[in-house]
Amino acid sequence: MPLTRLSLSHFRNITAAELELSPRFNLIVGANGSGKTSLLEAIFYLGRVRSFRTRKLDQLIQGGETHFRLIARLADPDTGERTLGIERGPDGQTLRLGGQPVRQLAELARALPIQLLNPDSHLILEGGPRYRRRFLDWGVFHVEPGFYSAWQRYAKALKQRNAALRTGRSRRDIAAWTPALVQAAEVLHSLRNEYISELLPYVRSNLASLVDLPGLDFRYQPGWPEEAGLAATLDARLDSDLRRGFTQAGPHRADLLPLLDGVPAIERISRGQQKQLVSALLLAQAELMMEKNRQPCLFLIDDLPAELDMGHRQRVLERLLALQSQLYITTTDADAIPSSPGMDARMFHVEQGRLAEIR
Repeated sequence: MPLTRLSLSHFRNITAAELELSPRFNLIVGANGSGKTSLLEAIFYLGRVRSFRTRKLDQLIQGGETHFRLIARLADPDTGERTLGIERGPDGQTLRLGGQPVRQLAELARALPIQLLNPDSHLILEGGPRYRRRFLDWGVFHVEPGFYSAWQRYAKALKQRNAALRTGRSRRDIAAWTPALVQAAEVLHSLRNEYISELLPYVRSNLASLVDLPGLDFRYQPGWPEEAGLAATLDARLDSDLRRGFTQAGPHRADLLPLLDGVPAIERISRGQQKQLVSALLLAQAELMMEKNRQPCLFLIDDLPAELDMGHRQRVLERLLALQSQLYITTTDADAIPSSPGMDARMFHVEQGRLAEIR
């Protein structure tokens, strides 16, 4: 659901702002350090209830203030409009959606699905497996209804097994968690496998438009040797798990590795090609989600011109606009962003935390 209006108070260096937003294309222009990324961060927080810049969430509160508040109106095809509000202060945070308290963060993720393309997005390629699991599971969560409950069951069983390993419980006590762990793991593995097979045609379609990488393929590693099975692997590695105090096999160790001619793609491609490949991956997820759910996601793009020439920027933007997604793009130079006829764009200027629409 696109945002129609956004209100911020005391978020980072933004004292107060009220923005009427375009349902399609919102361009945020300003010098480095002016607050452009803070605006994207606020929108990201509304959908994920975390920051993509820091784990210390109190840093999001403007200096000298005690709280921040974010209020957004969402265009809802069923009810017309819903309000989403988050306030964070010394006593924690309050989250409300449609006037009701939010009980699970998954409610916000479903209401406001967000994709982020920023200078750290290359970590999907060159970071550890956890970045690729996060990418993969975002997509599975949004198109496979059974994923979230299976992940909750798995996380609970994994937590209990790890606690038993750390405290030196008997093998019998540890083994008691194996059936629940394996059952949930097999559901997750099946859903991930199915999702990957559906996603890859969209990835290849976007790659054909954005970057020439013949020989690119993807290898999914479930987190244990498939030929052995997870239950047998857990049993075989029990002594090692006891020494280490945690479970070394399972979906929490999975990976989806991009390969180019059989070696990790990150070892063969330039920084610009990395950005194009990551763009293709995120676009593919959004296309599959639109196909399965008839729901577009929001795209937050911090500094689109970085590492892309004008031709590649144009191609990325054309693919984004074809998705019917709501776009938020930051830049220091408005002329660096290609224009398209009928884009229904709004432009905002940011200077020292003050936002104003440019008409």
